[in-house]
Amino acid sequence: LAAYAGRLFAASDLVYSTGNVSVTAGSPYVLGIGTGFSALFVGRLLYVPVNSAAPLAISNVLLPQQILTLEAPYNGPTFSGSYSIRPAPVERSLVYYSEPHLPEAWPAWNAFSVPETDDEITGLAVFKSFLFVLKERNVFKFAYKNDPGRDGYVFPCVRRGCVNNRCAVYVDDSLYMLDEMGVHKFDGDNTEPISQVVGSIFTPDETSPYNVDWTTDRTLWHASLDQVRHTIRWFVDFVGNTGLTNAICYDYRGEQWWLEQYAESISSSVLGVVSGYRRSLLGTTARRVFSTGAGTLDGLSEDTTGTTRGTVSSGD
Repeated sequence: LAAYAGRLFAASDLVYSTGNVSVTAGSPYVLGIGTGFSALFVGRLLYVPVNSAAPLAISNVLLPQQILTLEAPYNGPTFSGSYSIRPAPVERSLVYYSEPHLPEAWPAWNAFSVPETDDEITGLAVFKSFLFVLKERNVFKFAYKNDPGRDGYVFPCVRRGCVNNRCAVYVDDSLYMLDEMGVHKFDGDNTEPISQVVGSIFTPDETSPYNVDWTTDRTLWHASLDQVRHTIRWFVDFVGNTGLTNAICYDYRGEQWWLEQYAESISSSVLGVVSGYRRSLLGTTARRVFSTGAGTLDGLSEDTTGTTRGTVSSGD
């Protein structure tokens, strides 16, 4: 969601894949195992690996039994395992918008289409008086005067993208974004790659112990801005170390990079005010919230008695 010029805009395709499904050849019924199917899935498409890319249209959902009814009998081999539920392909390139100053009014015809590319929409960002549509490997610029459907225009901007809207950070007059090629600095018209010095962590490299795992679910990947220390942290999954316990860190004043590892999963972050100072707050497990740069012990209370385990003799 993004608020722009008196309206709300919504985009990006939500893929549902919680749990597993079981379906028998010739049957129109799909049993959910550990799922949370919703009545809103009617009209969406079910994809299972053994049926190639052929989608299965959903006509009904039995909520208590967690059973999907297909519009036609399933003609693939009997299957039990992972799956995905998505809207129709035409929906994936649409950006919907509300009526002016009515954020809960969303007519079905209030939508504009983003040009087709080889990637999908991942988020929206309002920046320098424009609405930017973020895709995996592209960024488009949108603007309108009176009515998005009548005088709105979409322009291709740059051939870089963003993992999701949570991985885009506003700093000064720039938007820092993470995509599959690394981190780039976007000024609204042009973009500058800035992570070449640590580029090996974004590409498969068996010689490096640190590689971003692009095969995991990137829904909860996010960025945290620490304005006091001029630091942006992107919390991502690494190969062999998933669960959002790793952060790629960048000092945007000193232009320095480093990696951090946390004892617990950092699943969310927000910029808040603590004791009159703007601080980066990190959401973690057990209903706890951490504040970066506060105190001297990482992830522990100030009154915790630490134990010395050794003395550092050298480093590089």
